[in-house]
Amino acid sequence: MLDEKNKKHLINDQANDKVEQIHINGGFIYLFIKRSFDMVSSFIVLCIFGWFILLLMLIKWLEDFGSKSYTLDIIENDKGEYLSKNGKRYDCIVKKDSNGKKDKTVKGPIYTSIRVGKNGRLIKFHKIRSMCPGAEQMKEKLIAYGINEADDPAFKLKHDPRITKFGRFLRKTSLDELPQIWDIFIGNISVVGPRSPIPSETAKYTEHQMHRLDVKGGLICTWQITKNRNDLTFEQWVDLDLEYIRKRSLWLDFKIILKAVWFVLTDHTGE
Repeated sequence: MLDEKNKKHLINDQANDKVEQIHINGGFIYLFIKRSFDMVSSFIVLCIFGWFILLLMLIKWLEDFGSKSYTLDIIENDKGEYLSKNGKRYDCIVKKDSNGKKDKTVKGPIYTSIRVGKNGRLIKFHKIRSMCPGAEQMKEKLIAYGINEADDPAFKLKHDPRITKFGRFLRKTSLDELPQIWDIFIGNISVVGPRSPIPSETAKYTEHQMHRLDVKGGLICTWQITKNRNDLTFEQWVDLDLEYIRKRSLWLDFKIILKAVWFVLTDHTGE
């Protein structure tokens, strides 16, 4: 029989054993070549497609022109499109409110998000806004109603009502990601690596999930090139990222980039 002291030691040892020690593959040469590729490729893309990014920004600005804010109405409906975690169905209607209060967090067509990078360092993350102004406040309202298709702490809706008409086009073609080429160039993220989460998500991470932050985040990784990716649980998403971290190499990065291009060209990005 174990005494009380030994029982506590055994429980602690078992708990520690469950926390997997992650091997990070890729040495100095790999990191040097990876960073060189990031700088050169992002510079070339910015030179070639800079005008196109500006055009997309202009279209997004015109879409929101004349509207100070948007409102979200959530109406219970047995035949509603959105199923909450408590089993109820809702209709979610977003509409312009020209008389509403302007969302001061919106600074034009570029959305700047604070993300958590390698080892918990906070970085700035840029996208062309695919959502309407006030989207963050609407997100809290959706969560309060239990409307979330992802496992906590992540948030995801396949048909997110906050996404505007032009925003849906940007999401479907992944063009909203183009400003992140600048983030790659300055070194905040890499072309390939786990997606950098928002601070409110990482605050809910387990010790196991925190290993996603052991390497620099990226524009694309294994999750983005997985068919039916929206059907994966958050834990499966984490497992894919950790598998990449253990096996990452120049050849693996190259295969992920090729497959990501194929997914965009063959319209698999929404699956």
